[in-house]
Amino acid sequence: MFRLTTNTQADRWLELSFGVKVSVRPLSTAIYQAANSEAARRIAALRAEAEDAAKAGQPLDETGMNGANQAYLTGLFNQFQTEALARYGIIQWEGIAGEDGQPAPLTPDYIKAFAAQAELSASFKAKYDATLSQVEAEAGKSETSSAGGTEEVGSTAEAADPAARKAKAKDVAAADAAQAS
Repeated sequence: MFRLTTNTQADRWLELSFGVKVSVRPLSTAIYQAANSEAARRIAALRAEAEDAAKAGQPLDETGMNGANQAYLTGLFNQFQTEALARYGIIQWEGIAGEDGQPAPLTPDYIKAFAAQAELSASFKAKYDATLSQVEAEAGKSETSSAGGTEEVGSTAEAADPAARKAKAKDVAAADAAQAS
């Protein structure tokens, strides 16, 4: 049986690289989809700028800074997605200092810098995304078959959280679309 909670205010602390800790809201479908949507929109804008530059005869930057390099755009998609996840999901943080060495406030500018730092970004995204996997694993552990066996249950955990599955599938599809264009 899949266990649902009505306590949507339950936050948790994630321990990241460099001793950084973040308190996060539960990763909901709304947060996940909003992050994907924002990242896709920003990538589409970069692509449009690159197309406009190409039509105007301007040289395209091989590093992809102007949207010309697909691999770079894929990396930017992940960075933009992480930035949005952090903006929507992080409630507070510890272990982040500003340029003056003092604790940094949780602001859009610092979140952008946080998402641009490769190791912190990867650590945050992996641990925050893992909260979806933990829900799915918990669903799998708590399932029982009416026949007493577990083989019949196989795909119940997948069916138990279709919104999370769709969010993950859309994330993969958006990344694939970013690579294909």
